[in-house]
Amino acid sequence: MMLTIRSALRGILSQRLFALINIFGLALGVAASVTILLFARYELSFDSMHAPNVYRLAFGRGEIGRVKSADVAVVSAGLEPVIRTAYGELIDDLTLIQAPRAGVALYKDNRRVLDVTMHAAEGNINQFFDIRLMSGNVAALDQPNHVLLSESVAIKLFGTTDIIGSNITLRISGEDEILQIAGVYEDFPENSHLRPDALYSISTLRKHWPNAFVDLYMTNNFAMYIKMPPQNVKALESALVEHFRNINRNNGDIVYELQPLRSIHLNPKEVGEFRPQGNQYVVFLGILLAILVLIVACTNYVNLATAFSDRRAIEIAVRKVLGATRKKLIGQLLVESFVLAAVATVVGTLIALSVAPWLESVFGVRLDTTVSFSFLLLIIAVTLAVGLLAGVYPAFYISSFRPKRVLAGEVGKGAQSLRLRQALVLGQSCLAVTLISLSIVSYLQLKHVESRPLGFDPKNVIVGPELPSELALSRIEGVRAEIALRPEILSVSLAEQVPSMPFNISVYDPMADGLPASQHLGSVPFIGVGVDFAKTLGLKVIAGTDFNESLYSRYRWRKTESGVISVGLLITRATAAASGWRSPEDAIGKIYRAELFGANVVGEVVGVVEDFVFSAGSVPSKPIFFALGAFLQGSETVIFRSTGDDANIAKSVIGDILRDVYMLEAYRLDSLDSLIAQQHADELTQFRILIGFTILSITLTSLGILGLAVFSVRQKARDTAV
Repeated sequence: MMLTIRSALRGILSQRLFALINIFGLALGVAASVTILLFARYELSFDSMHAPNVYRLAFGRGEIGRVKSADVAVVSAGLEPVIRTAYGELIDDLTLIQAPRAGVALYKDNRRVLDVTMHAAEGNINQFFDIRLMSGNVAALDQPNHVLLSESVAIKLFGTTDIIGSNITLRISGEDEILQIAGVYEDFPENSHLRPDALYSISTLRKHWPNAFVDLYMTNNFAMYIKMPPQNVKALESALVEHFRNINRNNGDIVYELQPLRSIHLNPKEVGEFRPQGNQYVVFLGILLAILVLIVACTNYVNLATAFSDRRAIEIAVRKVLGATRKKLIGQLLVESFVLAAVATVVGTLIALSVAPWLESVFGVRLDTTVSFSFLLLIIAVTLAVGLLAGVYPAFYISSFRPKRVLAGEVGKGAQSLRLRQALVLGQSCLAVTLISLSIVSYLQLKHVESRPLGFDPKNVIVGPELPSELALSRIEGVRAEIALRPEILSVSLAEQVPSMPFNISVYDPMADGLPASQHLGSVPFIGVGVDFAKTLGLKVIAGTDFNESLYSRYRWRKTESGVISVGLLITRATAAASGWRSPEDAIGKIYRAELFGANVVGEVVGVVEDFVFSAGSVPSKPIFFALGAFLQGSETVIFRSTGDDANIAKSVIGDILRDVYMLEAYRLDSLDSLIAQQHADELTQFRILIGFTILSITLTSLGILGLAVFSVRQKARDTAV
């Protein structure tokens, strides 16, 4: 064996230029492949630290007989007693985690704590998620007014993690609750779809939002995780569908899906995810491109090995004359390729690890660069794959040389060898051209997505802080008085959500007076907004009017003497069309009736706006209700429209207003167009990956052609000398 290795090393050193070109080419291919494998390893590792056999319940709703897929990641808390009571034999345990909710904020020393992700949770959450307590007790979440803080938040607020028994204030729906700190846990790892900074007792939320725990399918603000045997999954899904079909016969079908915990990150739902998740297609695209680039690198090796084979011909002929068998020669040549592959793999891996921080910052992705036993196995596997893929054909080809043909000078001059090299170069060039074409198509697609008409003008819209409803409403007139004196700001409004934010509340199958009961609208987002909403956001009013101060007292959300909720509505063109009205003008003054939080709601259409794109996953034709003063979440986002002359001056003016009117010291201001642009992160990452591998493929192809050019020059020089 050692003799074979020494012979292989001697063969490599005798062709230094050939070896150098091949090592460099293979190293680039390996670096790309290892980088993608590190990316894939990180993406596929999500939620692997948590308990096995855990599923998240998702649902979807459609018209009768036309059930849609389960595209909503959150459900109603009222489902918990139904599942425990009726289908308890199918499950082992169940827990609820409230979605990050507007209207809930953490305060310390009367100052709001920013950038904290909070969830209401139950005391059995540690049976589902790997919560590594530093101190305290998770079961304390079963008691009212208790909270667990992450290590980083504890240090941020108190400077230490020794804070058991300390208090902190939770402001929920405008009311303060004093929470006792019952524990501190290590920060959740980055590769967990759930990363709470604080967990507070769900009973505290129940006290302020009781209807959410009774409703079965209208208030979807909770992620429900179920631990159960895998063989019971289909049975529970079918049972839930049938259960709601029986109690909801006239209002469309509901479909439920139990999604494995580890599949959530790469298969996120359209609505209700706690944080931005991954995209399985980006991972698959990266792996495919890495394989193609590695094939290009190995093709270079094959090409150059066959082209330079005449330099080994005498050696092979002499060894055959001295008694070496073809099997032994194949072994030596394969060892040479494995040695080159090993060197290239080491160099490529070092390159990949060195550029990983730069790639993470440029591409906005995470790479798992942890050197572990599995990582070493991965590197060994890459070495074997490269050595085998690159070395098999040259080994069999070179070992087939016959001494007679070698001495006659016929090696390397056959048409077969030339055709092979031509075919390989042609294949590499076609792949490079294909990748260039895909890059152009991807670029055009990205530009199309970024430049498609939104239906409104996000430029010059500045999204301010989220404030408790009571505070926001009580001082909004003061804000209007201030901006009347500041020409840089044109208007201000309030909204529970603005474009780029997820929908939190929906009404199901609202019925329009005078239209047939079969006219189903399905699930319609229901968003509370303030005066001048359309004006501030830049929506085009095509019928009726925008909400204004003269309409506020008449159309704001209020409870009538009969107990019915009355409210004015702005609807989209798509909503009017889906309701059956011939034109937007026909919708003005019409009435919608729906049930929300157990109350009967009557909405009168005040205005119709042009269709627009609310989020990256939505389409302009999706029906939406905007309800005047229907601030049901407990907090509102303040939005401003500036003149656009100078964004920095506008933000400075808005900052002065927020400090003077709302007494805010800490706040965040974002431009709406930048928030919308962030929604295209997946497409941008995909494009960058494609561009990177296209450049790499062109580089490798050029490297192979350079090697062949060197071979041709030497061949011509030798022929000329003869």
